[in-house]
Amino acid sequence: MSIGRLIAAFVLLALIFGVTLVFATPPFRAPDEAGHFWRADAIALGYWIPPMHHGHPSAYIPRGIEQLWYGRDTPLELEHRVLVHFPAYYTPLPHLPQAFACFIGHALVLRPIAILHLGRIFNLVVFIALMALAMRAAPALALAIATVGLLPMSLHLAASFSPDAMTIAVATLLTAMTCTTGASACRDRRGRLSYTAAAIAFVKPVYFPIALMARRATAWIACAISLAITALLLHQTNYAHRPGVMVDPAAQLRVIAHAPFRFIGIVIFDYLRHVPRYAEGLVGRLGMLDVPLPRIVIGMLLVTVIAVALTSESRLTAKDRALAGLSIALSMLLISVSQYLIWTPPGAGYIEGMQGRYFLPLLPLAMAAVGGTVRRCIAPDVIFAVLAIADVAAILAIIPKPGP
Repeated sequence: MSIGRLIAAFVLLALIFGVTLVFATPPFRAPDEAGHFWRADAIALGYWIPPMHHGHPSAYIPRGIEQLWYGRDTPLELEHRVLVHFPAYYTPLPHLPQAFACFIGHALVLRPIAILHLGRIFNLVVFIALMALAMRAAPALALAIATVGLLPMSLHLAASFSPDAMTIAVATLLTAMTCTTGASACRDRRGRLSYTAAAIAFVKPVYFPIALMARRATAWIACAISLAITALLLHQTNYAHRPGVMVDPAAQLRVIAHAPFRFIGIVIFDYLRHVPRYAEGLVGRLGMLDVPLPRIVIGMLLVTVIAVALTSESRLTAKDRALAGLSIALSMLLISVSQYLIWTPPGAGYIEGMQGRYFLPLLPLAMAAVGGTVRRCIAPDVIFAVLAIADVAAILAIIPKPGP
């Protein structure tokens, strides 16, 4: 199948199943969607860096937007605003598509539920567009990228207000650009590579090690500058809050510094212990992570991902494969550190808050790293058929069931 047909097939399937999920998923039945909806709406109102109220990032948003949380699709009431609190662990960048939809919704005085659906659609379209660009940038990885983009978990996040959609897409685009071989291709993409390396730090800093694959000083400098800016922005909205559990990031940092090898052991044990749960969350644990897919579908998806990865046409050098492994390991460590700091009680011998979806941005790079292990290729039609079956199962699972 030509690269053009491969991209067309991906875009068509992603639109069909993604738009269906936009309307099939009940309001706020995606991870942290209420907070992300309020944050995007606040950005649309000009709160680019949300002010702190009582120790929480907050903003005044239209009453109708806030009331949707309670299941009431009341009028928007732009002139009647209420204070809401929301997490602000991200810069405004991954919320921009949703914020633009909120801006349009305000201008047209749409109902809150319509604004929610419009924001989901904008987020989905940007996700699909960036994934298609990644496929175009690295034809050898196109099928692997399409596989990641069509996973039920990826589409579920993209069809919501989640900033994870742009995180996955930007990480995939950066992976595609850094895994492309050829001197002419490198020259043509030098500027875009730097911009993309900077963007990965803006969308979610824990994935910045992917930029190591660029092997270009300009890309590393751009990434470092964006990391510094991101740190300054997030410092202004820094807060630690987990209802019912005491968390203290400063104390946790002291714990890690005092016994770094103990912490490394905790990280390794956590991954070994929770491999099945993280694998399931990687391919499809929907809703508020409380809507599982049938086990046969989970198994089918995991086998498909592994098969596509091993038969990928990616031909990285041994040095590049080692660098990819290092980048992935560093990102996984940073993910664990972040959850240990903001979600785990001080000094605990375990890590709480880890989810399989956090590894989706690393999946394309992992697939590129093992590509070419098996020479026999799998027909893209077969892969798309398997993913379509899984996405249908996801839609059926997320649709609310009638009560007794």
